[in-house]
Amino acid sequence: MSHFKNRIDLLKNPPFFAYTVGFLFAAIGNGLGYIAMSWIVVTHHSDVAAMAILMACFWAPNVILSPMMGVLADRLSLKSIIFISNVARASVFIIFSFYLKHHFNVNTVYLMMICIGTSFSAFYSAALGFMRELVPENKLMYANSTIDIMYEAGNIIGMGSAGLLIAWTSNETAILLNGIAFIIATVSLFFIPKKALCHGGERIQQKIKMLQDYKDGLHYLLKRKKLLSIYLIQLLIFLTFLTTPLLLVPFSKTILKATVEQFGIIEACASIGIVIGGILMPWIAESAGFFRVLLFFSSVLCSTFIIFGYNHSITIAAGLYFIIGFSGAVWPLIITKAQSLTAIDFQGRVQSTFNSLSGVMMLIFYFSTGWIGTHFAVNHLYWIEVVITGLAILFLVKSDVEW
Repeated sequence: MSHFKNRIDLLKNPPFFAYTVGFLFAAIGNGLGYIAMSWIVVTHHSDVAAMAILMACFWAPNVILSPMMGVLADRLSLKSIIFISNVARASVFIIFSFYLKHHFNVNTVYLMMICIGTSFSAFYSAALGFMRELVPENKLMYANSTIDIMYEAGNIIGMGSAGLLIAWTSNETAILLNGIAFIIATVSLFFIPKKALCHGGERIQQKIKMLQDYKDGLHYLLKRKKLLSIYLIQLLIFLTFLTTPLLLVPFSKTILKATVEQFGIIEACASIGIVIGGILMPWIAESAGFFRVLLFFSSVLCSTFIIFGYNHSITIAAGLYFIIGFSGAVWPLIITKAQSLTAIDFQGRVQSTFNSLSGVMMLIFYFSTGWIGTHFAVNHLYWIEVVITGLAILFLVKSDVEW
C-alpha cells in the first residue's frame, strides 16, 4: 500500500503534477515526430546507414556541447535551462514542419535533428538536478519511475497513432504536432513556482569559469569509485536503448516486412512494457534489492536481444519488445542511485560527462553499423546489443562496490 501511496502523494503535489503533464505531452509529440522522421528517411534510403546519419545528427551536438551545458546546469537556474530548451524545440519543430511541406529534402530533416540535439543537450544536463530540487530525496525513486511512466505513456499514444496520422495527413503534420506538444510542455513549467524547488539543498553561487569548473567536475567524479561505477553501468544500459531503435526501423522494413502502422505498434509495445515495469519495479527493488534486480533484468535484456534478431514474426517481435521495455524499467532505479551519490553542485557536470561519452559511443555505433550493415544482414547486428548488455552484466558482477 505504501508503494502506491507514495505515487499518489507525489501526483497530489501540483508542481510535480504539472511537470509530469509536460512530460506526457512532450512524449506524445516525440512519438509522432520520431516515427515521422524515421519513416521519411527509410522511405528514401532503406538501409541502416540512413538511420545512422539521422541519429548521429542528434547526438553530435551532445558530444560537443554537453561539457559546457553541464557547467551551466550547475551554475544557472535549472528551470530556466529547461524552459529555454523546450521553447527551442517547439520552435524548431513548428518552423521545419512548414518548411518541409513546401521544400522537402532529406538533408533538411538531418539539419532539424542537429537543432533538436543541441536543445536536448541543455535539457538532459539539467533534468536530473531539477528533479532533485522538485521532490525530496526519499521520493526520488518514485518520482523518476512516475516520470518515466508518463513519458512512455506519451510514446504509446504518439507512436501508436503515428501510422494512422501519417496515412491520413502527412509526416509534416506529425512534426507540427510535436512542436505544439512542446509548447504545452513549456506552459506546464509556469505552474512550478520557485518556492517549490526547495529540496536540492542550498546551491553554491559561483562565477562561471567554464574550463576550470568542468575540470573540477571530472576530478570530483574520478575520485569516487562508487559513483563512477553506477554511471558506467548507466551508460552501458542507456546505450542499448538508444541503439535499438536504429536497428528496428530497417529490421521491420526488410526482415519483418512491416507497414508503418505495424512498426509503430512494435515500438509502442516497448513503451507499454516500460509503463508496466515502471509501476512494479520500485516495489520489486525494495523487495529484492538493487543489485539483484539490476543483474536479473540486465540478463533478461541480453537473452531477449539474442532471440530478437532471429525472429521473423511481427507478433513475436512485439512481445519481445515488450520484454525489452519491461526490463528497461530498471533505468529509473539506476538514475535514482546516481542522484543519491552525487552532490547537487556537481550533478550537471557529472551527468553531462556521461552524456558526452554516450554521444561519442553512439556516433561510433551509428557509423560502424552503417558500414557493417553493408556486409551483414540487419538481424545479425543485434549481436552488438548482446555484447553491450553483456559488458554491463560483467561490469556489475566484477565490481566490488557494495550497493
